Amino acid sequence: MEPNQKDEQPAQTPSSPHEPASESLVNSDPGDQNNQLKSRENSSLWSLASKLFVLELLAVVLSTALLIAIIVILASFNHHPQPHWEHMSLNSLISWLSTISKGSVLFAISESLGQLKWLWFTQKSRAISDLQTFDAASRGFFGSAMLMWDLRAKHFATPGSLAIILALAFDPFTQNLIQYYPKLSPDATQTAVVSNNIVYDTIGPEFELGGGKSESTHPALSVANQNGIKEAYVDQALKANVYNSIFNSDSSKPWSIPNYTCSTGNCTWDPIASLGMQAICADITDYLDIQCNTIAANLTDGGDSNCTIYIQYNSSTSPISANFIENSPVGLAVVAGMTNLSIIQGEPAFSHIQLIAPEESVNTNQFLTNSTKWQAMECTLTPIARRVHTAVTGGVYQEDTLSIWANGSITNGTADYSLQPTWGPEMGVAYNTTFSIPLRIMSAIDDFMISFFAGSVQLSLDSLAFNPSDKFAYASADFMQAISISNITGCTATGAAKLRCAMENAAAAMEKSFRDSTPSSTGSKSPTVGQAMSNMTYVAVHWQWIALPILGVRTNNLQ
Repeated sequence: MEPNQKDEQPAQTPSSPHEPASESLVNSDPGDQNNQLKSRENSSLWSLASKLFVLELLAVVLSTALLIAIIVILASFNHHPQPHWEHMSLNSLISWLSTISKGSVLFAISESLGQLKWLWFTQKSRAISDLQTFDAASRGFFGSAMLMWDLRAKHFATPGSLAIILALAFDPFTQNLIQYYPKLSPDATQTAVVSNNIVYDTIGPEFELGGGKSESTHPALSVANQNGIKEAYVDQALKANVYNSIFNSDSSKPWSIPNYTCSTGNCTWDPIASLGMQAICADITDYLDIQCNTIAANLTDGGDSNCTIYIQYNSSTSPISANFIENSPVGLAVVAGMTNLSIIQGEPAFSHIQLIAPEESVNTNQFLTNSTKWQAMECTLTPIARRVHTAVTGGVYQEDTLSIWANGSITNGTADYSLQPTWGPEMGVAYNTTFSIPLRIMSAIDDFMISFFAGSVQLSLDSLAFNPSDKFAYASADFMQAISISNITGCTATGAAKLRCAMENAAAAMEKSFRDSTPSSTGSKSPTVGQAMSNMTYVAVHWQWIALPILGVRTNNLQ
């Protein structure tokens, strides 16, 4: 070092004076301090909630509550009409609830598996691949199955893995919970009425016959048979219905069905009581007798037997008889008409009709002999009060008789034939209700029976002659044709037994006429109102499908 050389000093850089700090090193703003304190508190609360598994517990409670809600909702609608909500269907509601419940289950399980994962590693040294297995278990079916396999179902994570697998099947199981089926239910917006009457007072035009007296000999109608009282034809509707019952081959029997309206095609009524008519018949073949006399040789068919078939009862002979010439296609083979020799016991309200006919249907070229089998039938009609259960099913009218009251009589002080059944409201009628027909109309019906159910069938070599009754007032010749060679609707009988079918059909037709008529006393009909039924969709819950969601939620709760 040279003597005159000075020691070198480090260079100094001049600096400007420091400006005073614009902000304090410690934030002294009270508002910011409060925010920081709240943030620390929230962080502490969240940490505490995580440590106490609050969210997981809430998810478990929510999934359980939603499953209970699904069960309650389905139970309230089970076998009830399908609800019609404006913005949602029942299926959609259940789907939403099950989806949220499933999501809650998966959330709780995923969080639990995350905690159990670290517990698994804290117990002892584990393979790093176990970390991946736990993570995969929280993400789906395959991972959960692998975790259960690896753990051999001997760890707390097993119920969680099982719950994940079960939760994946929530949707198809809840979809199968609800099924629908059609069911008839009352529909107040539709109409159900059927005609019904307790009085029949409708009659046809008047006529005068035999000095103003009916030809009826029935003692019950003597009040209506006084001299000077004009008789009348039956009402046109009643006559048309009876004619249809004999001549119409429609198996649905429209002539027996009262007028009704059922706008839905399915209707029901409470028991109905109405005025009706009943046929009473008896097979009187056992009372038949035959008498044959040989025809004189100088007469036509001389030497042959002329035979008469007649009804003998208590030493009396009925005026109704058939006859034939043996071994000849000639004779009066079928005969019907009123008789004053009544074999049916009791006092029915109308005249008795008897019919004699061969057992087999008559035809041309038929030879009658002593070996021919004959039948005889006696029938009459009587007014009744009938209780029925009525329904229309699929547009088809159905009626079942519940009970019948046939104890009628002429009411003292009136000109009515009346029935007073001991029925009440539970039987479809008010207490002390009287069912009645004026005697004048009874007499008209009796005249109709005497005239219509009468006549004969004459056999000849190549033809049949259908002879009407003497009065010619009604279509008796047509009746004789129907009863002898035609089919009576709903009847399988032959010979005289067909009279029973004809009278039963006629009674049903008259009953329809009674119910459909408009009583002149009121001038208006009062049909019976029933209940119209419409097809509605009902809910049916198949509870077996709730088992898996319950098991899934229950397994989650165990986790």
